Amino acid sequence: IECLTTLLKNGIRANLRTVVEIAKRWSEQFTPKALIEMFEEFNCYEGIYWYTVSFVSECKESDLVFKCIEAGVKCSTSVPQAIKFVTQICRVHDHYDPKQVKE
Repeated sequence: IECLTTLLKNGIRANLRTVVEIAKRWSEQFTPKALIEMFEEFNCYEGIYWYTVSFVSECKESDLVFKCIEAGVKCSTSVPQAIKFVTQICRVHDHYDPKQVKE
């Protein structure tokens, strides 16, 4: 994670795609929570969104589903399809707290 953090420090825009791909590949070893915290450290909601969409459909952890929904809403201006995806997740996913999303 230290290497990924360094990449983000040295240019989020230039390195985001690479960091997200590495995060997806090594998610099990680094843990989703640690990777999301790393993206949050840089207020990089686009990174959280692209990382979490890779597994949110099968995810049963409500906090991870919420992070995907939250990130999708926060980065919707730079990722137009995010709102459509978030809407779909809210309609079909059973593993999130609707009250938390509403607030």
